[in-house]
Amino acid sequence: MKNRSLKRTWFFAIIIVTPLLMAVILVLGYQAFKAAEKATFNEFNQRQLVLAQEAISGIELYFEFLAEEMKRLSRIPEVQHLDNEGPIGRELQLTFDHLGPWGVNDIGVLDVDGVLRYSQMAHQLEGVDSSWGSYYQEAKEMASEDTYIIEFIEFKGVEAGQKGIL
Repeated sequence: MKNRSLKRTWFFAIIIVTPLLMAVILVLGYQAFKAAEKATFNEFNQRQLVLAQEAISGIELYFEFLAEEMKRLSRIPEVQHLDNEGPIGRELQLTFDHLGPWGVNDIGVLDVDGVLRYSQMAHQLEGVDSSWGSYYQEAKEMASEDTYIIEFIEFKGVEAGQKGIL
């Protein structure tokens, strides 16, 4: 009898303990899953952050390179006085050829009054008054030699749909 009572006790203990153990296993498994999921998302976000920072560095280097090329050109006295003939025309052509693979699709020179005096690719625009443009007004107000991206543009007309910067 005592043996039967002991078996019955063990039977009820197993019936009660088994679901409890299963519940504990399920809760711990769910918590482990959530912790792994969180760690995976954190790792993914960290890698995306590193990729974004590297992309930003690359973009900054790209614009620094273009800015340095433009500064170099702007320091040439013939560019400042815009003598299209002779060596400056060749220098502008060489610079344009050098920058073409970098996405530069034109090099233009505005005079102090905002008139386009030279355009490497759009000679038909030479003589156009750009003094009304916000990019000209902002550039004129700049007091330093620092280079800024004044305006993002979408070309209309000859190269419609192309994007650009001023």
